[in-house]
Amino acid sequence: MRSRSPYPPYHRVLIDPKPMRLVDGIVVRLSSIMIVGSVLWGPFIAYSFLKRIMKKYKVDPTARKRILIAGAFASLVIIFGPHRKRKVGEWLNVRNWKLWDSWMRFVSYTVVQDLGDKEDDEGFSVDLWTEQAILSIIPHGIFPFGLGLAALPADAVRAFGLFRVVIASATNLFPIVSTVCSWLGAVDASKSSVNSALAAGDSIGLAPGGIAEMFEGYPKVGCEPNDEVALLMKRKGFVKMAIQHGLPIIPCYTFGATKMFKRLDLPLLEKISNFLRISLCIFFGKFGLVSNYYVFSYPNHQL
Repeated sequence: MRSRSPYPPYHRVLIDPKPMRLVDGIVVRLSSIMIVGSVLWGPFIAYSFLKRIMKKYKVDPTARKRILIAGAFASLVIIFGPHRKRKVGEWLNVRNWKLWDSWMRFVSYTVVQDLGDKEDDEGFSVDLWTEQAILSIIPHGIFPFGLGLAALPADAVRAFGLFRVVIASATNLFPIVSTVCSWLGAVDASKSSVNSALAAGDSIGLAPGGIAEMFEGYPKVGCEPNDEVALLMKRKGFVKMAIQHGLPIIPCYTFGATKMFKRLDLPLLEKISNFLRISLCIFFGKFGLVSNYYVFSYPNHQL
């Protein structure tokens, strides 16, 4: 009996998955701990380092105050320093890092274009390489892997073109993540910043569900492990901007993004997160670490 295709009746495969190697799993898990986990180990290392210095040299209160001020200044440089400029990312050739190839193999990365009710792409007039557009990539997941893997790897750029990622201000809590995003010319999620980017002729990519979408789906009460949830009904701001600037919206769905981490269902944290517009979520991955699960039954397809 022929198996049912997971793709739409009329489609075009833009990027085929590549087989994962053993080294890819190691690279992805280590880089996940380093990048995603930076919000955890970054402050811990900084605090331990300062504490050790003050204890070793038995500094007086005045010197201790100066060390703390210097530490705070260093933190600001890490978050907002000149090394985060877009030109630095171009100089480092960040999109061609072999690291992203490992990530794409790890998630069985596939890009499929839905052609609707036609057998070819006639009528699909948006060329993402030459035309400006807004890419709506859902769901957000615990971490927006779909958005990141559409913007970063050079292979993915072949399908999605070059676009600027719209990120929440809270991304600055992830030092490495925010730096890489800045290298890509990321745009703050404020209305004025997004409007300025669109007015400048840039394409943008966003996860409209945002922080609220992180808390949807399993293990929330009433949800099953394989449920997929997207918050769109009240997320009309990007649609209004598309109309205002006369731009097409390219809808993309990322299968598997919600399965790469698990989280604890804590309604109080969800309310606080939505109120403060900052993600306060207790999540974990393989071995209880900030290390991605390998998603066997949900390959990371983008349509």
